[in-house]
Amino acid sequence: MTGKRSYKEKEELNLGVVFLNHTNRDLTFNYRTWPKREHSYCDLLISSTKGKVAAVPVPIEKSKIESYFSKYGHRYDHVLTKDNSFEFGISSVITARPGYGHKEKLNFQYYPLSPGSYDIAASCKNFFGTTINTNSIKIEII
Repeated sequence: MTGKRSYKEKEELNLGVVFLNHTNRDLTFNYRTWPKREHSYCDLLISSTKGKVAAVPVPIEKSKIESYFSKYGHRYDHVLTKDNSFEFGISSVITARPGYGHKEKLNFQYYPLSPGSYDIAASCKNFFGTTINTNSIKIEII
């Protein structure tokens, strides 16, 4: 995972998950927002000395999410050759402001954080046909 290590309290948290291909063959990175069974996303595993931070659903009705993505779902494939990498950006992790998206890369959730120190890792689903767990990074919100 990549990202800054220190954020101001009202600053948005943006992260990147770097996928590295250390195999002897090409791998295809698949990204899908629809249909739901193929949805590619990352769940964040966030903890602090106070415990784990729970994800919060975006304040958008599920029927509206389904209606939008069933018509305008995004999809792309990226061939990841041997010893190369691909960065998957995840923006606006800690807020769900109106007009700033559905949070489809976070499974339609966000993670509100208050000042403190956090360990963040990701569990990413449906990118290579399996679940991939990342290393963790430490961040601080001041």
